[in-house]
Amino acid sequence: MTEAVTESVTRTVGPTTTVEFWFDPICPFTWLTSRWVVDIAARRGLTIDWKLMSLGVLNNGVLAADEGPLAEAAAALRTLLAAEDIGGQEAVARLYTLLGTRKHDSGQDWTPEAIREAVIDAGLTPEIADAATSLELDARIEASHAEGQQRAGMEIGSPILSLNGGRGYFGPVLSDVPAGEDAERLFDAVALLASVATFSEIKTSR
Repeated sequence: MTEAVTESVTRTVGPTTTVEFWFDPICPFTWLTSRWVVDIAARRGLTIDWKLMSLGVLNNGVLAADEGPLAEAAAALRTLLAAEDIGGQEAVARLYTLLGTRKHDSGQDWTPEAIREAVIDAGLTPEIADAATSLELDARIEASHAEGQQRAGMEIGSPILSLNGGRGYFGPVLSDVPAGEDAERLFDAVALLASVATFSEIKTSR
């Protein structure tokens, strides 16, 4: 059934080749969506373009915070951007996977030491972790955030997903990571909905 649905969607909206994914790494629901996107990209041979956004900027107008989750988010965002500058998109993907696994799967705080360990485990130079406390990258993170909001056409949260450079959409928000046929059918549904110019939102309880 999945192959038939996929062929039908492809004929209707064309093949998907690129997924742009704006994310704030602190968001646990974004983490679940990102694991689904990684799985689908591997299944379909898609390219993921990882892009940064900030819930701090969205909700408070500032990236940085003195303490708490948004402070951890700012540290992780800076480190991810520094990783991209050195190792490109592959480095972002590796580091986000390690940071997310530590935070969302294991409940570990993103202390400076934890971030440095993740950087090293990602095969990157330890100095990249120094970006966690630097303000020099904040303007670029804020610019990436603004790009995602502009693509969606309104202020929305993490994640923002865009297929083939089209309009951005919030979500999908997942309560768990779908697998197998469910993962495939969800992607085809998202692609189909995103192809309808008048489509805005679909939602239910978690």
